[in-house]
Amino acid sequence: MRLSVLITAAPDREALLAGCLQSLVWQTFQDFEVLVMDDGSVHGEAIANSFQDRLNIRYFWRPNDCTVNRSRNQGLAAAHHEHIVMLDGDVLLNPLALEAYAYHLPRYPNCLLAGYFGYSKIHVAPSQWRPDFRVNYLDNRFDSYSRNHLEINPDLQRYPGRYFWGANTAYHRSLAVDCGGFNTEFVGWGNNDTEFAQRALWHGYHIHFIVDTWAEHQEHGRNEKYHQIFQAGNKGQDYFRVSLNCDYPVEFIAHPRSIQTLTASIFNLYLPQDYHLSPHQKEALEHPQAVLKIKSPLKVEETSLSG
Repeated sequence: MRLSVLITAAPDREALLAGCLQSLVWQTFQDFEVLVMDDGSVHGEAIANSFQDRLNIRYFWRPNDCTVNRSRNQGLAAAHHEHIVMLDGDVLLNPLALEAYAYHLPRYPNCLLAGYFGYSKIHVAPSQWRPDFRVNYLDNRFDSYSRNHLEINPDLQRYPGRYFWGANTAYHRSLAVDCGGFNTEFVGWGNNDTEFAQRALWHGYHIHFIVDTWAEHQEHGRNEKYHQIFQAGNKGQDYFRVSLNCDYPVEFIAHPRSIQTLTASIFNLYLPQDYHLSPHQKEALEHPQAVLKIKSPLKVEETSLSG
């Protein structure tokens, strides 16, 4: 089993790219290549080259056009392996994440796997692996953190395509090719991932959600050109009109070790250093013995990763 890890990079995010690549160095699973698809940054190549002695890495640059889907198609065409992990260049994977993807991808050949990643911008704390980095750590799809529950949004079952967010995902390359790849009419930020997921559902593929590959999201501003284009009006939004109602059992994939580690991180590291807490989260801090349990309308698969 080999993986191709495709990372999208952009101008003014070189420091974030360095953090993302460092998180790959720390992975327990090491049989993978890295492709950095750079949408016009100035120092991205220097960052990628600085990891040549630690990663099997290739770097691709093009003039900036704020079209992340072009980067993804470029990566799919250049990848050497069938099993694809797609990352935004601002995420930090937990050290067991690629091991988990390598385990699950052969078992879900006709599926898109959507990994947990910190997406709630209001919740910020120091990174578990890079304490000098500030990160988002809560995933809005799993957003009811009470004293002892991780409540999964029931809409993940009804409309999984709405919640396929591409910062931390995996699938077989043949699936993406069969669906026509990524739509390059999406310029700027927003809706490009969900449109791809809807097309996959229309083609008969499934979407499942996985916590084993959980990741932090490095904090950054949203004033760059890429985000401003969305605010000015994204042509690609015309393609996002309907949410396909799900007719198969969506799964929430979780190894007990992943839940335990995520629990410890949320309650012992992130929440105590986060100043924007909900009443439920404040209650969690009053009960340090809490164990995070899953409350989910989805089928829960407890996996059998090594270790």
